[in-house]
Amino acid sequence: MVEKDYDITLRSYGNAFCNMEVGNIYDGNIDDILCDCVIITDDNDRYRLNSRFVEHRCPYLIPFMLFNETTQQYTIHTSVSIDIIKEIFYALKYENINVKDWLQLEQILKVANDWKLDSIKRCVVQNFVDGMNEENCIGVWQMCIKYLPEQIKKV
Repeated sequence: MVEKDYDITLRSYGNAFCNMEVGNIYDGNIDDILCDCVIITDDNDRYRLNSRFVEHRCPYLIPFMLFNETTQQYTIHTSVSIDIIKEIFYALKYENINVKDWLQLEQILKVANDWKLDSIKRCVVQNFVDGMNEENCIGVWQMCIKYLPEQIKKV
């Protein structure tokens, strides 16, 4: 009985006293009570972060959060690669994308579109527009038509 109450208290602590700022994103092997959500890719790569961050910044993933009673953590299984996940949550945290590879930017944009992350879409489009030149302007325009039709006039 005491151990069960301890687990409930631990879970309540992780959910109630979680700092709501975006500084609660963790990855790597950090073992912290506030990292109570693990995103697992098809390649079995793992990205750890706070479940409150997912709830507030990426609500599309809430139905996919499964609670594991033994580990007392939420898990989300996805086919998205770990590199894309890292960049998406970096962009959600800092509202900036440091990716220069256009193919990776397009993959990030596709996932952001699927997960309904408008702030990520704006960051990616801004990156595309900033790097636009005569050679790639048609590609940028086509990408905006496909993923961001409301931003096409800006481009």
